Amino acid sequence: MLFHYFKNKKQLFLFLYDYCIELSMKEFYKQVNLDEKDFFVKLRQIQLIKLELLSKYPEILKFIEVANIEESNDVKNDLEIINKEAIESASRKVFEDIDVSKFRENVDVKKTINIVMWTFKGFNEKLMEDAKLSPSRQIDYKKAIEEINVYTKMLKNCFYK
Repeated sequence: MLFHYFKNKKQLFLFLYDYCIELSMKEFYKQVNLDEKDFFVKLRQIQLIKLELLSKYPEILKFIEVANIEESNDVKNDLEIINKEAIESASRKVFEDIDVSKFRENVDVKKTINIVMWTFKGFNEKLMEDAKLSPSRQIDYKKAIEEINVYTKMLKNCFYK
């Protein structure tokens, strides 16, 4: 019956992944304060929401995490496209009205935001790689949040007045 709805296992896998991403983003947007104007406060808020979603939907987020560790190039390419679109859409929506007056006068705000986002993208990729190499194949979220706090503080000190 499964193949009546899906042509193959890949289609089923991608359907489930899309569903999990959509559910996660729906829950995320219910909680995120889009009226918050401070860029780094908003980043912190996002981190806390991620933790809350982890506790509320551990299986869904574990599926997303494991899916992103997938090594099959066929699936990996599709996941990269889905993730890129989701991240770009969320970034535009979440960071469109930030207060740029808090940034130092000598910095290009758009480039600064890119640096911060690339930093966290790289950090997330490192987390996934570490999870892939660990015996448990799991991320230590408490440790990750502590490390994110350190990076956030450093970046804030670099770019804010």
